[in-house]
Amino acid sequence: VASTTTTAPTTTTAPSTTTSTSTTADPGPCATVVVDTRTPTFNVLMCASSSGALTYFGSNRTNTDSIELPACFAGGGLFVAENNGFTYWVDTAASQLQVLDPGGALVVDEAFTSPVVPDLSGGANAC
Repeated sequence: VASTTTTAPTTTTAPSTTTSTSTTADPGPCATVVVDTRTPTFNVLMCASSSGALTYFGSNRTNTDSIELPACFAGGGLFVAENNGFTYWVDTAASQLQVLDPGGALVVDEAFTSPVVPDLSGGANAC
């Protein structure tokens, strides 16, 4: 997902594992949609398989960048995914998407534009 910071005028690009021409996240085989929201820049989808394995799907709403990553539930409404040193936090308690670069610097910090109540009824793998 190409990421832009909301607190500084610089742009940082996180490595992506997939590229799509779609402007929305593609859930693929998804037994349960756990989180489905958006920020001003990104679509965010967290899915659970029938076994409870979580997958983070993110797509940039301003270009065609997208990413699909294994994820886990850290508790307290926080979902975590990692890719090449970048850490993606989907914090449903704070209604916030945050991405940290490999050095721990915050490169994305965006509020959800729609409220989210995670659906963990099918179970979810813990971090």
